[in-house]
Amino acid sequence: MTLFIHEDPIMGLNYETEFDLRIMAGNDALITFEPGMTRPGFSGETFTKVRCTLVDTSIGATTIDIVANAQYTDVLIFPKHYSDQYNDLLATTATMVIEGPGHIFSDPPDVYGFINSRIYYDATPVPEALIDEVFWLVKDASGNCIDMPRYVILFHELAHAADPLFLTNTILPEEVKAKTDSEEVNTRWQENQLRIEMGLPERDYDLSRSIDLQIMTKRQAKNTNWCP
Repeated sequence: MTLFIHEDPIMGLNYETEFDLRIMAGNDALITFEPGMTRPGFSGETFTKVRCTLVDTSIGATTIDIVANAQYTDVLIFPKHYSDQYNDLLATTATMVIEGPGHIFSDPPDVYGFINSRIYYDATPVPEALIDEVFWLVKDASGNCIDMPRYVILFHELAHAADPLFLTNTILPEEVKAKTDSEEVNTRWQENQLRIEMGLPERDYDLSRSIDLQIMTKRQAKNTNWCP
């Protein structure tokens, strides 16, 4: 698995992604970037290859290391502005508009069983997101609104991408297994490990809970009285 960032010559959002990866890794991985690379199927587009050398085993650094250094499959990150109306570049229909802070699309396994994935996430520069109140919120187990920082959004999608190699080989706590065995619950549990490392409040990961498990921007939450 090799990790690439789609280069954005107009807004430079690929540099926002580089910043997010460095925050995620902290001092536990050496992250370097090789710009100007091409990928099959993306004529005229360029990508930055992400290289990772693991130093310590924090959840952020470990996940980047797994995605960047596993063999035979690729993960392509497409950073987007919150105002974009954009489609999955390889979707069979132009109506597959991506909404929300982040999504991952995975191709069917190839003949060797490897899966290539494309991640789209909101990489709007932080000052602009704060001014326009378009930063993202989720809820904790008590129903309180908590921040979903940009680097956490990206980590969540990378954890999905790493799932076949990582989460299936991770012994999750029994309390997590008791909720459900779904990949989304596993990924939210991984997200919470990053949140703990970063000193952030934990997100609710119980999909069976009756409280609202949506995700909204600050502006949307204000307009709908979503936050208590």
